Amino acid sequence: MLKSLLFFALICLTFSVNSQEWNQNNKETKVIFSAKKFQVKVKGTFSDVIIHTNFDSNDLDKSYVNVKICLKSVSTGRKGRDKKILSKKFFYEQKHKFIELTSSKIEKKENGDILLLADVTIKGITKELQIPLLVSENDKNISIVSNFNIKSKDFKVGEGSLGMSKSANILVAFSGTK
Repeated sequence: MLKSLLFFALICLTFSVNSQEWNQNNKETKVIFSAKKFQVKVKGTFSDVIIHTNFDSNDLDKSYVNVKICLKSVSTGRKGRDKKILSKKFFYEQKHKFIELTSSKIEKKENGDILLLADVTIKGITKELQIPLLVSENDKNISIVSNFNIKSKDFKVGEGSLGMSKSANILVAFSGTK
């Protein structure tokens, strides 16, 4: 009986360890964006980013990556531009405080590439995106990097803004520990 109880406890412990979330390293986790306005590249960052993930390359069916970005944490190096980005024409921060990403599936393609299928909500509009992931992991550390484009018009960001590019490039870098 005691052996059975110990075996059961060990199985439960193993399951809970394998399904644990990674602890975000805030200093190394970042979101960087760039877009063009009149052919001039505008770059910026969001400093308040929370990423919840239990990513495990050996169990993608149970893995997830969920992201919450506080819009007020935007920085382009120019306060006037930051204020404009938060305005109704762009992100409408007064009404929509966050950009959110909720994973629905993570899959490995035949060529080994990892693809995150996720619902992304910007400005109250939700679209499913396919986002490539570059993952490096071991028992104690993980690094997930993604570089992808988002179409501005899909989320009504910058609508009617003269000279605005049709898409923005997004770079997300997550670093975590167990």
